[in-house]
Amino acid sequence: MKRLRQENTELRKFVSIYAEEIRQLTLRATQLEKSLEAQAGVTTIRTRRQ
Repeated sequence: MKRLRQENTELRKFVSIYAEEIRQLTLRATQLEKSLEAQAGVTTIRTRRQ
């Protein structure tokens, strides 16, 4: 049981790390997209998500 708890703790750490990496990559992709649109002179109309 102790081993399973340790594994669970480690897996939760990995999930947290990966979630943060995905968040950072998403932010970076958005920045790059905006920069590319600005360089191309394109204005994007974004739909609102509810």
